[in-house]
Formats: sequence, C-alpha cells, structure tokens
Amino acid sequence: MIAARFAEGDTLVPGFWLAPEKAGRQPVIVHGQRTEQKVVLMGIDPTFRNYTPATFRLMANALYFLGYEER
Repeated sequence: MIAARFAEGDTLVPGFWLAPEKAGRQPVIVHGQRTEQKVVLMGIDPTFRNYTPATFRLMANALYFLGYEER
C-alpha cells in the first residue's frame, strides 16, 4: 500500500535532483505484508539533519505498523 506520495507541482526540493518535476505524485513511502513479514520502504531519509521534527512521526508510524499484531 502507498502511505505517502510526493506533491504535484512546485515542491521545495532540498539537495540535488536531476528532474524533480518527475517526482510529482510518485510513491515515497510504501508498506505491506507478505505472509508474516511486514515491511516499510521510505524513499527519503527521515533522520537526515534538520528534517527530523517533520519526519519523526513517519518513523514512529512505521515502527508501530511493524510491531502491531491483530488479535
């Protein structure tokens, strides 16, 4: 399942991207489960420098998803 996508249009893109316009509406965080193995894939670095105040909740949600078991 897709948990987050890049915004479409003018997006603040830190760093160097060759073609940031191609990122619009593309998945950036996906999660799922295959048999009993759960996985979360992030196309960003949520622990990079000053971005952590906005991305700690993404990491917390990922850890919650990975540790959650339905009963």
